[in-house]
Amino acid sequence: MARDDYEMPSFWKQPYEQFVIAANFGPDLAPEDGIIAEQSTVLARDKDGNDATSDVIVPESLLVEGHLLKAMVKGGDPALSPYVISFRCVTTASEAYELDVRMEVIER
Repeated sequence: MARDDYEMPSFWKQPYEQFVIAANFGPDLAPEDGIIAEQSTVLARDKDGNDATSDVIVPESLLVEGHLLKAMVKGGDPALSPYVISFRCVTTASEAYELDVRMEVIER
């Protein structure tokens, strides 16, 4: 996929829910290239651009599996939604990539 054609993926959850989400960096990486977990991160911002990482990302949940960077989402406030979750990875080829996901928090 060309980067200029990128449309930010999105999903929704309820405040009570807690589950793992992942970003697939495979299309950007060579097959032999890997993600360095210790240099990669997942951050979150609320609708106003404020740091919300501790509010919606479970601490210590970052996990690398192949070309996937995973983290567990939690909580969230519908009034501060949507959140943008940024997956940032550093690779064994010393390259850095970022993928963003929009998370809506809806109370049903």
